Amino acid sequence: MRVNDISLKPKLLVLFLLVGLLPMTLVGWLGYEGFHSAILGTELKSFGQLKTAREIKKFWIETYFDERQRDINGLVEMVDITRTEAFN
Repeated sequence: MRVNDISLKPKLLVLFLLVGLLPMTLVGWLGYEGFHSAILGTELKSFGQLKTAREIKKFWIETYFDERQRDINGLVEMVDITRTEAFN
């Protein structure tokens, strides 16, 4: 069967389907790509913010325990001084 043997109605139907589906497919693909890159960018930004928050919390926790260690060392020195003075 040749193209010339097909009536005009099926030819137009196929042509209109192709003309309609091609832009729709292109728009869908571009939308997907845009959405994918936006989600990926947001994900990377969020991960960076979480890493920063983790570092800040780590700093404050380490600072807290360093201060408590200094407090304990100070108390030990006071006990030693008190003990030394009490027995001399």
